[in-house]
Amino acid sequence: MMSSKEELKESWDQAMLVVLDEQEVFLNSETYKSESKSAQRRLLNGMVRKQLMKHRSPREPKPKKRKTNSQQPMLSSFITKRLKVPLTERIVDLAKSHGPRIILDMAYCEDMPLKSRLSLYAQFQTLHVHNKSAIQPCEIMITSFSEKLRQEFESAPNLTSKWIATRFEQDSFENILPNKEDIVYLTADSDHELKFFDPSKAYVIGGIVDRNSAKGATLSKAAQLGIATAKLPLDSYFSSKNHTGKKVLTVNQVASIILDFLPTSSWTYALDRNLPIRGNQDVDRALSWRFKNAKPKSCVVVGGTSGIGFEFARQFRLSGWTVYIVGRNPLKTKLAATELRKIIPLNCPLDPVVVAINEDCSTEVGSMRLRSSLLATEAGEIDSIILSNGLFKWDDEILESPELLHQQNLESKKHLLLFLLPLLHSAIKINDGKYVIRDGQCSTPKDVVIVGSDAGTCDFSTRVSETEGESKYIASMQALRSWSLQLKSDIASTGVTVQLLEPPLLKSEMAKKEFERIKVNWDLVETVPNYVAGILKSSGFQFLKRL
Repeated sequence: MMSSKEELKESWDQAMLVVLDEQEVFLNSETYKSESKSAQRRLLNGMVRKQLMKHRSPREPKPKKRKTNSQQPMLSSFITKRLKVPLTERIVDLAKSHGPRIILDMAYCEDMPLKSRLSLYAQFQTLHVHNKSAIQPCEIMITSFSEKLRQEFESAPNLTSKWIATRFEQDSFENILPNKEDIVYLTADSDHELKFFDPSKAYVIGGIVDRNSAKGATLSKAAQLGIATAKLPLDSYFSSKNHTGKKVLTVNQVASIILDFLPTSSWTYALDRNLPIRGNQDVDRALSWRFKNAKPKSCVVVGGTSGIGFEFARQFRLSGWTVYIVGRNPLKTKLAATELRKIIPLNCPLDPVVVAINEDCSTEVGSMRLRSSLLATEAGEIDSIILSNGLFKWDDEILESPELLHQQNLESKKHLLLFLLPLLHSAIKINDGKYVIRDGQCSTPKDVVIVGSDAGTCDFSTRVSETEGESKYIASMQALRSWSLQLKSDIASTGVTVQLLEPPLLKSEMAKKEFERIKVNWDLVETVPNYVAGILKSSGFQFLKRL
């Protein structure tokens, strides 16, 4: 009878015989023969390790340790699983309806060595991950993708042709998009420097790994097809940064620059985040978005396209903060962000960005997308959250949906903070849809400002006349007040300050339209800028110390 040592030796010998047979087959394959000697050594070592792991004797699995609250993920898995399908649909909708199209031209790949093609596939995967979480995702089209390339692509580890907002086409892009005026070929050899990206156009990136082996190929192809060309503003960027690195970019770096520029309209931000600094180790870290210590304070303003939200965003921008302005209307969000970018911040070595985020945060999907967008930008830790989103309607306007105001004014803010509070402070976790507070306070002050209405105060009906037709709105504001005070108490131990604003009727174009059915002397009503200015002078707001 054999001992356990002898049994182990015999099973190992059998495994080695199998490995040697597979090794012989591998050495005679075209994949192995087409590579350089150093690449052959790496491939052979990897194949042997893989086969030995496959044939090793099985071990008993280690028992899984139960996670404590401190080890829980930032969001519990039940939330992400439930929202997976609607999140995917939202990404596809944003990519098709708002962003420009990014085309990856694979026409150069047939003559590439296998190693270069595998490198290109890995770049596609990196781009796909970035595009899913981008604030403004784009529809990505991979063209001239032959059946041979598809089979090779899908046989590579962790790759599939069923990616979100990505199309794989065998035909060339010039046949798919017959209107040549809507196509721009991005090439470093072009004489035209880009100023911005046009959402109505398609931008083509050549699928080339080694640019030296195909120098001028993209410019020559564009000229033959009669297609406009353009290059990224690398010359002016390198000059302003005193950067001495190489200007050769990978496919995923070029596409990521597009994705980072779209919501910010900032070339400095987009290029800082994506250009390698390997050739310029003396880069000024205080003037680069690539380094954490250079990034300014940042705030998220939900409902920031008008009214109180926009005025808060304006004050933050003036004081040198990065502002994430969130709105549900794409046009209004874009216009508000454009107005904020005209404001010149005071005493800022690194120009803060205004990030326009188009999301309907009255839904859980919109709140989840907002969270993933904030994580993807990495424009600095979130220091303040302003919730200015909400809705006013008279009772007779919501007869068919009586719960509308409760949903818009209370529930939307609840799930917004479920997703956003962990970004303020690591001591706040989410488990089964509830806050889990751990020990530890913020090293710097953090704030949450919830904008309600004085309609939520106890004596509102006695102080204000003609309130009969807004009972649903009053009820929603009273519920918001109760929840905000409870939230303030629940997270007080973390050092995060919760402030509830209950403004009276303020003078604005929207208010004039909403209250046109009653008589209001608007000359006596306070304006939004004056109200916010008074709030910022109060001592109760911690972020005032940092403005």
